[in-house]
Amino acid sequence: MNYKDLMPAHFELMPKGEKISAIVLELDKKEDFKVFIFSEKANVFSCLLPVSSTLSKLPEINGLNIKYELFGEAGSEKKNYILLECCFTAYLSNYIEILKEILSEYDKGDSELLKVIYKIISKWRHFLAQPTSLILNEDEIVGLLGELMFLLKLTMVHDVDALTIWTAERGEEDFINSGKVIEVKTTLKEKHEHVINGIDQLLVKRGRVKHILSLLVLPSASEHAINLPSIVRECAEMFAEDPEGFELFFKKLKIRGYDARDYLEYLEFSYEYIRGGYFNVDSSFPKLTTDELAEPLNSRISKIRYTLDMEGLPSKDFLLTELHDVI
Repeated sequence: MNYKDLMPAHFELMPKGEKISAIVLELDKKEDFKVFIFSEKANVFSCLLPVSSTLSKLPEINGLNIKYELFGEAGSEKKNYILLECCFTAYLSNYIEILKEILSEYDKGDSELLKVIYKIISKWRHFLAQPTSLILNEDEIVGLLGELMFLLKLTMVHDVDALTIWTAERGEEDFINSGKVIEVKTTLKEKHEHVINGIDQLLVKRGRVKHILSLLVLPSASEHAINLPSIVRECAEMFAEDPEGFELFFKKLKIRGYDARDYLEYLEFSYEYIRGGYFNVDSSFPKLTTDELAEPLNSRISKIRYTLDMEGLPSKDFLLTELHDVI
């Protein structure tokens, strides 16, 4: 059976008992590479991947057991394998996705199997470490989508260093690079209008230059539409050859509320890019900050939220502007 056809039912319907009844998974290109899956007892799902050496340390991840194991088909000499074992039915669908990603990555490239396993496990480690939660709401989805659209463009100039410019974990501005700041705002409206949360969200600190990147997207069923899983995959490919950068990317995604376990639900939210522009937040830019107040806010006022219409204000086109002009 081709590994792409693997589903939870293949594990769930396997006969249990002392005698292992395994299914062989085959790859598309590496036809001699055979993978065995089986379920020896209830709620335990196993996969054996052949390896030539057992000297390297194996990665660890919550919910899965990963270890070396000797295994041989009936009448054959036992050989070295890596055993990936899932012991929780609740993790089965995630376990299968991890297996598919490992086999797909290994089949299409020249990397060693263990290197591929480390790469895929580093991605999933952040998500399986915690229980699942509700997916992002649509405003949050398009917000993260916009940040990743800019991050993707940023990586083409700064490579993996773009991840240090993306300040997802700080809760401040979205991107900061040597005094240049980008605040990304993405909307489903048909004009550059955004909600500003907090009186000082548009405050420009001394020595800094700030731009708002305003992106307009609309729901779309087009084959060219973008969604979170597709742009996450595209960004991840930019860091594929840097293990630390690859893991840092998924760590920051987790901080931003995205969980790869929910990718099927996120596929339901696809969008078409309409237009975008960089707006310079200078002294003439319309905004409400503490610097604009004649007197300090009354201490009883704890939060200010307002809508800002930027349609018609001077801006630089998102697709045509060179990054060094804004960050």
